[in-house]
Amino acid sequence: MGAWAKVQVSGDVKTVFLALFIFSLGYLAGPQFFANLNRGSLRFFTLCLIELVCVLGIAFGLAKAFGLDVGTASGILAGAATESAVVGTATEAIGKLGGLSAAQITEYQGHVATAYTVCYLFGLITIVIYTSQIMPMLLRINLRDASRQLWTKMRGGGGERGLEADEREALPGLVGRTYLVTTADGRTIGDLESSLGGRITIEALRRGSRTPTPDAGTVLTLSHLVLVVGRRANTIEAGREIGPESPGIPGLDSPLATTQVAMTEKSADGKSLDKLQHEHPEFIRQGVYVTDVLRNDQHLPATPDTVVRRGDVLTLAGPAPGSTSSWRRSARWSRTTPPTSSIWVSASSAVPCSGSSWCALVTSRSPSARAAAGCWYARVRVLGSG
Repeated sequence: MGAWAKVQVSGDVKTVFLALFIFSLGYLAGPQFFANLNRGSLRFFTLCLIELVCVLGIAFGLAKAFGLDVGTASGILAGAATESAVVGTATEAIGKLGGLSAAQITEYQGHVATAYTVCYLFGLITIVIYTSQIMPMLLRINLRDASRQLWTKMRGGGGERGLEADEREALPGLVGRTYLVTTADGRTIGDLESSLGGRITIEALRRGSRTPTPDAGTVLTLSHLVLVVGRRANTIEAGREIGPESPGIPGLDSPLATTQVAMTEKSADGKSLDKLQHEHPEFIRQGVYVTDVLRNDQHLPATPDTVVRRGDVLTLAGPAPGSTSSWRRSARWSRTTPPTSSIWVSASSAVPCSGSSWCALVTSRSPSARAAAGCWYARVRVLGSG
């Protein structure tokens, strides 16, 4: 539009959209950034410090060597670092410089955008070449093989490619199998489950036309049919101790209910699913399993070695009759949460609110509205406006 017409953009509009841009970045990456602040992240801070010194040094050296104005130098810095936020920051800073006329300020601000546009392309190409070619050579790794191993790990060994929206796993992790009791004759259900490390649960029991409710003290006898639920490998191992597998028997099936909970407890942060299940044995006793881990819109495999972080959304699956009590107990380290609407959050950062409007948002039943109220309050504290 600026190529065909002279458009004047209000300074307030620039400020609002810059604030929205910065807020969006922080809202997306902020939780993971603070979650990873530990000793292991020191090397990343060292890398950031090296990049900061190099980029600033090169931009400052070029500006001094070629006598570039402050606008062009700022644009080179923004483009070389591929940091769009520098454009808005530099433009605003130039507008507040003293000793410059209005025409000079406008000229320098235009130089920021021009230099950024030209340098951004070269900066982007350099980053791509550096990360895909130079760094693997320095680290002596095969990027293709390392990427394939990471993909396999993140998919839980689910093959070379992910699943499409209309596809389902042919070998799901959580399964149910029915067995005819022979080897486990005379053993109790509690003893059998304990001998397998509590990694399987017997959800249903049948003998003849009777279907008694299974509990830890129930003694298994010959000709009992049992429904075992758990991870595939664990149910196969259980079959070796129970007896031969049998086809599905009508009336022996037990429906599974699912729900999603959000990790909020600090004590559970950084622990593997296997460790969490050992710390909360009521999950397995009630037949509740973690089937999926969602982090930043990315699905992670729910394997025993998967480490969970605060903010992760876990999908729990368990028998419908006993799932409610188990999920309530799980609130000690997690809780259910509905999704927050990005519309509410964005509106709270852009639209001024009165005190009464903020109170209405806070007392609203909508979690999105309450999130918007919190964002608006933070905006008032940062911008100093009410």
